Amino acid sequence: MLFVLAGLRARTAFVSSLALMTYSEFALITPARWLMQFVAGGVEIDISLAVAGSLAIAAPLNRYSHRLFSGPNRC
Repeated sequence: MLFVLAGLRARTAFVSSLALMTYSEFALITPARWLMQFVAGGVEIDISLAVAGSLAIAAPLNRYSHRLFSGPNRC
């Protein structure tokens, strides 16, 4: 939505936001490392699994982003 408001076309905004999604997941790792000092044990496992799961979902989305945007009948 922000990319469209910035003047990008819808397809470019969609593909760019899928690509940037993986970078935002890596940004979670840095504060998570700092947060581990203050939070009870076991939370780092939850954060690690959440980041790994989101990266596993983002990989196929990035691979097929053009097909996803085109729809089921176009390619």
